[in-house]
Amino acid sequence: MYFRDNKIMLKDDSNNTNNLIKFFFEKEGYNVYFYTNSIEALDSFSKDKVHLVILDSKILKLK
Repeated sequence: MYFRDNKIMLKDDSNNTNNLIKFFFEKEGYNVYFYTNSIEALDSFSKDKVHLVILDSKILKLK
C-alpha cells in the first residue's frame, strides 16, 4: 500500500501515549516520529514533509 511511505508525527506530553500509538502505526509499516516538546514538534513540522499530524488536546503555549 502506498500510504506506508508516509510520515506520521505525534505530539503528546506523555511518552507512554506516544509509544503506544507509535507501536500500532509502525506495526502496520508507517514511519512515525513523536515529540513531547511543542517547540521541537513545530520545528520538525516546518522542515519535514509530514503527511499526518496527531496532537494532544492540550498544547502548551509557545514562548
